[in-house]
Amino acid sequence: MADTGPGALVAVHTVVEPGHGGRGIAPDLLRTLYATAAAEGVPVVLFCPYAAAWAAKHPELDPVSSEEVVAAARARLASDPALG
Repeated sequence: MADTGPGALVAVHTVVEPGHGGRGIAPDLLRTLYATAAAEGVPVVLFCPYAAAWAAKHPELDPVSSEEVVAAARARLASDPALG
């Protein structure tokens, strides 16, 4: 069955292994997420608290996703626990 709902890149968790923190890895990961979303023409949905806090500091990269897209992402995560 094809998924016909709105597409998005969804950040559920942002994890940097212990010992690698403070090197800018997580911000680079998020910049790449936004660049990929822009290239693909899809919105970004942030459920990860770190990603949401980072995006709040970079509003030029964080266009607001529609409620429909956020609801679809929540429903998709709820339907498949392996995604979360």
